[in-house]
Amino acid sequence: MNYRKNRLYGIGEPVTMDVLKGKTTPEIAVGIMKDLGVTAFREWMSEAMSPAEEDYDKICAVYDKTLDLCVQNDIEVTGVSEPTVPFDISHGDNLAIPERDLTPGSPYCRVLEATERNWERIVRRFPQIRQWEVGNEWNFPLFMHPVGWRAGEKAYTIEEMMLMACDLMYVSARGIRRADPGCTVVSFSPTPDSMGHYLPEGVPGCYGIAVCLDIMYRCIEEGRSFSKNTDDYFDMVAWHPYLSTQMGYAPCNTSYPAEKMYLTEDMPDALWKSYNDMAYHIMAKHGDGKKKVLLTEFGFSDCWNEQREKEQAALIPKCYELLKQMPYVKTCHFFRLFEEEDSNAVSNGIFTNESEAKFGIVREAHHNYAYRAKALELQKVYKGLN
Repeated sequence: MNYRKNRLYGIGEPVTMDVLKGKTTPEIAVGIMKDLGVTAFREWMSEAMSPAEEDYDKICAVYDKTLDLCVQNDIEVTGVSEPTVPFDISHGDNLAIPERDLTPGSPYCRVLEATERNWERIVRRFPQIRQWEVGNEWNFPLFMHPVGWRAGEKAYTIEEMMLMACDLMYVSARGIRRADPGCTVVSFSPTPDSMGHYLPEGVPGCYGIAVCLDIMYRCIEEGRSFSKNTDDYFDMVAWHPYLSTQMGYAPCNTSYPAEKMYLTEDMPDALWKSYNDMAYHIMAKHGDGKKKVLLTEFGFSDCWNEQREKEQAALIPKCYELLKQMPYVKTCHFFRLFEEEDSNAVSNGIFTNESEAKFGIVREAHHNYAYRAKALELQKVYKGLN
């Protein structure tokens, strides 16, 4: 691994999933990353985690093309995937985790065993990846909830989610290190509590990252999971420092008298730095100040508004100037590379709503992969080729 290269300049995109859907090719996607100046890449490995046996070799071969090109272009890859929930437990919902029950043979223990086994398999299969992130947004009910759960129903508490997150990180790390002790294990990535699942009203959602990390560390220190040593769970810590008003349709209103809400627009400024500093403070407080941090998702959605796109593009250099004042951050993976404007993709599925469609900084194939304003600004910051 080239430690001398500045790995701050990251991008996040499920590139191989895009390829499998016919949206792009590995050569085009990695070529765009190289052109932008990207030095680190967060790749979704879910399709290779536990595929149907008849598809396994085909899927892995496509991943190999993407990953080999990243190695050739000295782009460091962080592979991310979710736990393995057997189908007879999940009933098609692979984000559902059964209630915590450490009785041998319980549905929960079966999830832990399958997760450890599949992490070992995937790490052995893809030696191109030296850094593995073992989960995503487990402080948000959408990404960790009871079996059969529906939005609006009672979910797990943040304490329950963090204890199960510790269990899952422990077995994931054990599987990864059994396959290759030289790999770096990255914690799951918490997201801001922008919807008020566990923070009181009035507390900025980004502080939810620090709160859930503190609960996570206490679960480990108190011996409630499998080890009291954080090194047995992860080598690096990750989180998503999103700014909620830069992601969706929340109206920003500063007029008096206020109509329904009084809300200023979030900015990558001293307050945003404070959110990140507080999360790192929690790490240091619990003895992990030596570990590096990955900001595994950060970006802006303009929701099809051209003026908003220009304003958000102007925020990018400000963001990266602030990151230079955060020495604990190794990489900021800007989310995401491609638009998701296909009408079926936008109307179907949880992850491709209208705001997600305009996180992407590069247009889709039928627009000749044109660079949007945010891509051009990011290219300047990343010191890309053009």
